Amino acid sequence: MQQDYRSWLEAIAANRNLRGEDLRVLLVLLANTNNDCAQITPIEIANQLGLRDSNVARAIKRLFEEGIIKKKKFAGKLIGYRFSTEELEPEK
Repeated sequence: MQQDYRSWLEAIAANRNLRGEDLRVLLVLLANTNNDCAQITPIEIANQLGLRDSNVARAIKRLFEEGIIKKKKFAGKLIGYRFSTEELEPEK
């Protein structure tokens, strides 16, 4: 498992589609993970990082599109984010 996590982080570090803000948002999501789910709102992330809400929304969208996070919903409502560790491959 530790090797999988390391490979996952290395693939993220090698991803040239991600920007600095994306990585900062990812770190906040990782820091707020409990039971494999990050339960923090984009507004809370924006306040914590001193970013605009729209920048956080864009970062979350990019992380989702790159396959790094998955949105966890219940009854159609977003309740958190999960991490897609098994799907990433380093860019060549």
